[in-house]
Formats: sequence, structure tokens, C-alpha cells
Amino acid sequence: MNGGEDEKLLKMHGGSTKSQNYAYLTHQEKGTLSSSLLWNARFGHLNFDDLYLLKKRGFLGLPTIPRNVEPCEAFFLGKHSKQPLHDSNFRACRKLELQHFNLCGPLFVPSAIGNKYIMILIDDYSRMCWVYFLKNKFECFAKFKEFHVMIEKEANAHIGTLHSDNGGEYTSIEFKNYLSQHGIKHQTIIPYNL
Repeated sequence: MNGGEDEKLLKMHGGSTKSQNYAYLTHQEKGTLSSSLLWNARFGHLNFDDLYLLKKRGFLGLPTIPRNVEPCEAFFLGKHSKQPLHDSNFRACRKLELQHFNLCGPLFVPSAIGNKYIMILIDDYSRMCWVYFLKNKFECFAKFKEFHVMIEKEANAHIGTLHSDNGGEYTSIEFKNYLSQHGIKHQTIIPYNL
């Protein structure tokens, strides 16, 4: 792979056995960034060690990259992770007051009997957890109805609120009607956040 400057356009030419590849980078005004920072930005903030290796392996057009360069701002921003969720001040005061509900799947590798989904229910008060394995996503509603009957008889209490993501399996008209008929409030959050 090599590169060259054509007026104010930097062209990098590279090839493989299958096809010829080109990448075009616009030339920035002199003095706006140091040469090594400019090339770091042009390569999508590729780290300086890899830029140094490109130069060492004969990539034409790259300036001499010093070994000890301060990382650019994009490096530090790229290292940021999502801020942790703050602890909720709310905790359930009785069994079944708040149930957390999620459906995971489809799993890449089904179980030995063909289950591809995992339905998880967690009681906020006791932290008791129930796990069901499902073959299909549409089994979720029927399994929840079974769980609802079983848990209310066993705990001798009523489910107050169901907390789930906003996935389609929880937002169907049938599911909403069932919750409404049984006096269960439904709280939803953004999908894939639970």
C-alpha cells in the first residue's frame, strides 16, 4: 500500500489479489495539527504504535511517527464506558409487589431439547428468581399466565407491577388486556436495557 498527494487530496493506493482499493483523504491546512496527529485522525484514530508499524513496513507518504506521542482526545473518549445506572430509591415492601420480567434470545445454540429463549422473572422484594426455557418467543404469554396463577396461589399475594423492557412480547394487545383484567400495572423501559 502506498500514498501520495495530488494537489490538496491525499490518495492511498492499496491492492489485494482480488481487487484494487483506494482511499482518499482531504488535505488539511498546514499548521492545524501536527503531522502525526493528522495521520492518526485520517486513519480513524489508529493508535500511534500501529502508525509507526505502517511507516516501518514501508507505507509511503507517512511522516516519521515518534514513539512517545501523547494520545489524542479521541483515544480517551473511546475508552469511556457507559455510565452506571444509579441505584433506585424504590424497593418493594411486600412479596410480588414488583416483578422484573425479561425474555432472552434467540440463543445461538439451542438446548438439547430445542429451547432457544429464556424467560426470567425476579421478585424485587425477595429477589427470588424463576427461569423458564421456551422453544419460541410466542410461548412467552402462555408461560406468563401459568406463572401468574402458580405464584399467586403459592405466595398468597397479588402481583402489583410488572417491570419489563418494551419488547413486542410484552406490548401486545392480548398481554396488555390480561394485565389490565388482573389489576397488574406494567412499567416498561427501553428494549435491551434490562
